[in-house]
Amino acid sequence: MKTNGAGFATVLAAALAPMAAGCTQPAQAAPGCAERPVAEELAVSFEGGGGERVELRAGAASLDPGFPEHVGGTFDDAALDLTATRRDSSKEDATVAAKEPAEPASSDLESFSVRARHMRYDSRGGAASFSGDVQVELGETRLSCDTLEVRYHRDEGTVDFVADGSVHVERPGLVATAGKAQYEGEEHSLTLTESPRVEGDMGVLEGARIVLDVEAETVTVEEVRGTFRVQRP
Repeated sequence: MKTNGAGFATVLAAALAPMAAGCTQPAQAAPGCAERPVAEELAVSFEGGGGERVELRAGAASLDPGFPEHVGGTFDDAALDLTATRRDSSKEDATVAAKEPAEPASSDLESFSVRARHMRYDSRGGAASFSGDVQVELGETRLSCDTLEVRYHRDEGTVDFVADGSVHVERPGLVATAGKAQYEGEEHSLTLTESPRVEGDMGVLEGARIVLDVEAETVTVEEVRGTFRVQRP
């Protein structure tokens, strides 16, 4: 996620003011400091290479070399919000762009956010790792877990992630638990494994694998077992 001119200015205004007076650990070509910069109460917002809007906040941070042109490092008490924006139709074929309006990127990203005690983030690769009291919001879906690995695909405008440990999922009318969950943004599917269980209006169901379609709001259970609730007419 290479920052453009506007994003670069935003990073400067938001993040350089809280920078700590000292730097730790020698690093190469860190702007304004020959060592790795550290910061407290860091707030960064910028536009990524795919047109996405990224907002990052942290109570404390150890930043990678190259900041603020490159935003990366380790962050404590962290929050990451990713919002998709409309694709730039000027980069498309002029004839096609004239006939068809620009399509918005995946609606999944309109409210994708993560909160955690610790985060490792690299804007260049669109990757982030979270641990400690991880809380995810994806549209109307709320998920908590022990650790989370996130990958943003700029070309598709989608997010994939893998949640591990004490996975708890809530949606309107549905609660699910599992040892592990994998979300595929292109398919809008959240797959629960390792003793998955889902409870909702249909009853309490368990199986070898449970797939939640967060867009179609359907539930698929493999090797299903459990208790079904039957509505009286």
